[in-house]
Amino acid sequence: MLRFVKICEAALLMLGLALAGCASTSPETALQRSQAVPAAAEEQTTTPSAAESSLSLKEYLTAVAAQQYASPEKLASPPPREMVGKFYMELDREPANLILASGVAAFASGNDGLAIGFQDGAIRTFGGSFCPSIALPGKNKLGDVAWSPQSPLLAALDAEKEQLFLYDLRSCQLIDEHAFSSPLTDLTISSHGSWIAGAVGGHGLVLSPGAGLKFQTLGELRYASLAMNFTPREGLLMVIDNAGWLTLWAPLTGKRLHEHLIPGGPFLKARFEGQRLFLTPAEGKTASFNVASMEESSTLPPQTPYQLENGVLTYKTSAKLPVKKLHMVPPVFHVFVNKDVNLLMVEDMDGMVRHYDLLQGRPVPKPAQGGAWTPVDVSKAGEFSVDGRKYALAVKAAQWEHLQLNCRSLQNGRFVLWWSQSLRPAEFDPHPGMLPVRESILADSPPNWVAIEPSNDLL
Repeated sequence: MLRFVKICEAALLMLGLALAGCASTSPETALQRSQAVPAAAEEQTTTPSAAESSLSLKEYLTAVAAQQYASPEKLASPPPREMVGKFYMELDREPANLILASGVAAFASGNDGLAIGFQDGAIRTFGGSFCPSIALPGKNKLGDVAWSPQSPLLAALDAEKEQLFLYDLRSCQLIDEHAFSSPLTDLTISSHGSWIAGAVGGHGLVLSPGAGLKFQTLGELRYASLAMNFTPREGLLMVIDNAGWLTLWAPLTGKRLHEHLIPGGPFLKARFEGQRLFLTPAEGKTASFNVASMEESSTLPPQTPYQLENGVLTYKTSAKLPVKKLHMVPPVFHVFVNKDVNLLMVEDMDGMVRHYDLLQGRPVPKPAQGGAWTPVDVSKAGEFSVDGRKYALAVKAAQWEHLQLNCRSLQNGRFVLWWSQSLRPAEFDPHPGMLPVRESILADSPPNWVAIEPSNDLL
């Protein structure tokens, strides 16, 4: 059974500020005046600990989703009594942005792995079978990081990007360092850590074996490097500059094997995905190029789920998560009955008007026209009666002492929840972690209970 806990102080302050001056209005006006606040905004973002870093990437994303988005504990946690009847919650499922960490300088991602480099020099890895947590020596700040989930080696640059640090994640040890004469504008490591490459000052292409840093200069690029990557089997180094020159290099011999000018430059961004290259020009759409065939491709660029902005790293889920929004207005219903056509009309708190069959209590998508509508008195818990027949717009989902959580199920898996005062005290939580769904608003219509846990399929 869930314990009685209070809404966090930050949420209370937000509620209090929004509610100051709010008067009871119709659902339409209330919806216009309400401010929907995603539940993720209620959480404080913290740097993941070393213990969290020992999780797989999937486990970590699931843990973050459970923390930042709607959970049974949050929904069934009653507010202080003075807040009851002054707000309601809306629960829906939608793709969402998980806030993974703040204070981030750089990150490296793979299909099932992620390395996060923090500005203070700490580095966390998720998804590899190696050391989950390391840090730059001394008080060095971090500028960039390169890693593949299959690689036992991780490369990192200091904030000036002139000092490279190489770590063996099997032993969590710093095994080598290398100083450059100018900043490295690009840094990449091959899939198994056999090779490391970078661009010194944007133009000088350098390469080193992963085991023992011995950088050699392969050549000077015509224009500043925009992106580089090794092929999945580590046999080629692919480099693209901002003018569109694509060059292929053989790491074993250090020789340039091929070069090709891709039309449409200059380019602002470039990204390698396997042997496909995606280029974004200063104007126009992102172009796709097949490196294997040296031909333009019609393949659309895959959406990268990770975004780093102002030091905050986020992950956009493809799976839909239960997202809670707080509406800072009183929960209000308006119900009308039309006995001429046997219909009930509900002006819902979400601003929608819904019709129900008077006899069966089921939704009516296309109501009949005509007749007269008469208002019906509705309790704060959404209960009312017509000619002795009892109706309930919501189901009691939980109760703690005198505080009752009411849940109204809407179309497409949406819910509206609000707290009301109950005359009789009780402790009631029949289905923890679940919410009720009903096919009829007749008071004796039994609900089906559905789980609201976040999806485990976030990758």
